[in-house]
Amino acid sequence: MPPSFDISIIRQSYSDTIPRGPYDEATRDIQCSLRFLVRADGSKWHVKITFQGTLPSRDVKPSELHRKRDFDKLCRSLDIGSLSLINDTVTEIVLSNMVPDSCHAAPSYVIDNLLSPDAVNNLKDEPCNMYACVVHQMRLIDLREDPTRTRFLPCDHDHIPTRDLTSIRKETELGACVYVAYVDGDGGGGGGGGGGGGGDAEPYIYKTFDGVDYIPVDTEVLVHELENLATLQDAQNIVRLKAIVTSIDPYQTCESGQGTTVGRGLLLEYHANGTLRDALESSESRPWKQWALHIATGLHEMHRRGLTHMDIKPPNIVISAESKAVLIDVSGRAFDHAWLSPEMQPLESPPSQPFPARVANDTWAFGKLALEMANASHDEAERRLLSHLHARHLITPRHPAPGARCTGHVVTGIADSLLFPGGRLGTRPQDAGCSVRTYAP
Repeated sequence: MPPSFDISIIRQSYSDTIPRGPYDEATRDIQCSLRFLVRADGSKWHVKITFQGTLPSRDVKPSELHRKRDFDKLCRSLDIGSLSLINDTVTEIVLSNMVPDSCHAAPSYVIDNLLSPDAVNNLKDEPCNMYACVVHQMRLIDLREDPTRTRFLPCDHDHIPTRDLTSIRKETELGACVYVAYVDGDGGGGGGGGGGGGGDAEPYIYKTFDGVDYIPVDTEVLVHELENLATLQDAQNIVRLKAIVTSIDPYQTCESGQGTTVGRGLLLEYHANGTLRDALESSESRPWKQWALHIATGLHEMHRRGLTHMDIKPPNIVISAESKAVLIDVSGRAFDHAWLSPEMQPLESPPSQPFPARVANDTWAFGKLALEMANASHDEAERRLLSHLHARHLITPRHPAPGARCTGHVVTGIADSLLFPGGRLGTRPQDAGCSVRTYAP
């Protein structure tokens, strides 16, 4: 890298971990990191500098602002121009004042002269700086691709439209990395971002993963949702994927040229009538029976394609303008412990369980949902019907193997009771439409 470079902090990127305990100990372990952009000769590198080591304790714990300022001063003293930063990704520089072997150092990266003599003296002249008394012990123990860097979505779905990130206008934040958003530009289908025109007045849901508290599994979950939504594009009562939001890879080193396109999030259809949770919390009369059928239909669409939801609960069901219940958050990787079946609750990774067990979990959650709708219903007959569905679906039914040809479905068996409550629904399990329905190989 050229010796002349500019370095700037990436906002809100400082983090540290200081173990709890009495603050009168002689030394305290600390791990902290700060991210920078390093620019030189038309190129840029994303750099994360991490310190893992021990610092002398103080009478009073420094504030986070103080800790960030001191670490920033240390980072800017590094001779970054002498390091071989990794192109098109995030380079992590790991520092320590501990014996390298205790930090699992990579020997090829251990150097003695990380800081220039002038930098060492400048830090020592600031006795209030947390790192001033250990700077002479500082070593570079590793230089690697940052394992916590943001991963991006694949852009290999040719049949799915794309929208450029610059055309996305976030309007309202609904949750962590979930927004009501609009698309500036022509709003037409196909690839690429928004062009000219008067803009697109249609609201969407924009789901991304690039938040302050990002961890790599966030991208994995959204990748699963992307794959499932692509599979479920023609499915009933499942939210529709409208586009993949893309940009040039922000980690790209060369600042000129075309660059690689990466996925930054998903654009989904927006339903303005709220969630099932909103409906349950109101006192208004609602079409609970029809919504139960819609939810069952959405689950059927997933199960017959070898997919499971795993997070069936009122906030994950939205109501369309046509008053239809629509399933959202269909990654199959997220779950809420309170909505797991008793068999799933003790398990460490419910989404990793065999397909039949995951179908059983969806079915159990549907039964629990039916009970909540029964309790909210103002109609006695509807209440009894939904309560019956609740009782039925707390019993583990038979399940298909993934890819099996569907000739019936454990959940869609409720159609008999929803559409024919007076005649076709009996008291035997087989009349309830669950255990006698099978899947042909």
